[in-house]
Amino acid sequence: MPEQKNEKKRTIWIYLSLACIFTWILWLPPLILARQNNLLLPTINNFELLVQDGFSSSFHLTISILFSLAVYGPFIAAFIAIRIDQGKQGVSGWLKRVFMWKIQPKWYLVCSSVALLIAIIPFLTGIISGTIIFSSHQFFDMLIFFFPIFVMQILTSGLGEEPGWRGFLLPAFQKFMEKETAIWMVGIAWAVWHFPFTIFEVLSNTGNLSGPFLAITILSSLAGQTISLVGMAFLYTWLVSSTGSVFLAVIFHALTNTLPAVLIGQIPPALNFITGFSPWVIVFILQRILGKEKFPYGS
Repeated sequence: MPEQKNEKKRTIWIYLSLACIFTWILWLPPLILARQNNLLLPTINNFELLVQDGFSSSFHLTISILFSLAVYGPFIAAFIAIRIDQGKQGVSGWLKRVFMWKIQPKWYLVCSSVALLIAIIPFLTGIISGTIIFSSHQFFDMLIFFFPIFVMQILTSGLGEEPGWRGFLLPAFQKFMEKETAIWMVGIAWAVWHFPFTIFEVLSNTGNLSGPFLAITILSSLAGQTISLVGMAFLYTWLVSSTGSVFLAVIFHALTNTLPAVLIGQIPPALNFITGFSPWVIVFILQRILGKEKFPYGS
């Protein structure tokens, strides 16, 4: 039994190493080159401008493709880890859960409602505090792009990440640690995977800061992101545990990326704290309504 446990841990380390290395290698050069050449990469916030202006050159298109492929690190790492640990049969079972879309229709409604609530909390906070100036014209402009952004997010971040985080890592952790600890570990690993991109974004948007102030800004951004993603990990666990479908997590991921872009656009720094804690508000509400027996471990 201890030997089997060590084998599981080794497979997890293989997954984490491969997921991070693959993604970071494909993220960092395009980010640096795009900044040096003043080029837009295909992120949600740049989607409208890229549709309007297109890619300026073959070089721009190439680094954009590499940047987009980076999110498949978790998928590729999970495929390799499962193939090593469980063979072809394990991979087949994993893929069935990843593309298991035939579930009770109510769960798609639940998934959409929770994603909308997560976006609405910072949006309403911004409106009330005056941090966000609502523009119906801008809102309807972005609404036009909702479906293409949503589809793009399903095909990239959703399918690139969720087969790894929820399809492999969560059940792998749950085999040898407490269920709640496993959720925290997945959330932390998920956050660390994002760290290079987050650090680059902070450095790009804080040109006037230096020394201790820059370090504090980076550390607070990483801490806020980690807190947010651990809260999100509880919600993902609930959805997947209740349905057995990783595909629902793919849809949820796409919605939680797309809805804030439509409602808020570029999130103002003043709302980062609210954005980070809004998943925890939903976690708190669901725990009170469903009880700890049903949330986050399913019915």
